[in-house]
Amino acid sequence: MAARIGLEHGWSHIYSLPLQHHAFSQLRPTAPWHSGGWFLATPPYAWLLAPFVPFGAKFAVAFWMAAALVSLAGAWWIAAPGSGWTRALWLLGALAWYPVLYALSLVQPDFVVVLIVAAAWKLAEKRRPYVAGVVLGLTAVKPQLVLLLPLVLLSAGRWRIVASWAAVAGALALLSLLSLGADGFADYRSILSQAQAIPNNRYFTPAYLLGAGAAGYAFSAAVIVAAAIAG
Repeated sequence: MAARIGLEHGWSHIYSLPLQHHAFSQLRPTAPWHSGGWFLATPPYAWLLAPFVPFGAKFAVAFWMAAALVSLAGAWWIAAPGSGWTRALWLLGALAWYPVLYALSLVQPDFVVVLIVAAAWKLAEKRRPYVAGVVLGLTAVKPQLVLLLPLVLLSAGRWRIVASWAAVAGALALLSLLSLGADGFADYRSILSQAQAIPNNRYFTPAYLLGAGAAGYAFSAAVIVAAAIAG
């Protein structure tokens, strides 16, 4: 949806809710339009899907679902411990885990991010920290999944990985801002502000129990401190 808007109306308009509604109605004429259909991801995610726009939504969904499954299998191949059936059980367990099934049902890029992290970890183990950081920079397709990872790496003294990661992520962030412009960035801030009030966005987070106020922020701060200590 956002990729189609970007190609047809310009990338500065991908967070325009009226244009999103129009594109959604064209892609799914019989489906109701609600907040669950909003595009809230980063511009690089839309750029990544732009080549599939001419082939239609069904092809894009099928391709992305295949990419998600291949990425999950790739991450398992890189990072799963053990051997033989013991190793295979890790993949079976992943495919039986509700968060995995939920992400697959929404055709999310989560598993591509997991594969990127696994590949970066393997590169770091082979003492190639700068390359590992460059690879981690590709998590810009969904950066909220790895928000605490730089803190953990810095706490562990892996500053070389973080430095190259920051360079790639910073370049993608700059390109995103340039593509959006002032008006597009204002649309982005507006849609994020509205999304904070969507109950489903808090459902799988501590904010569902603690609320979006001080208690929720305090819990988040505690998680950040724990991550730093663990690093």
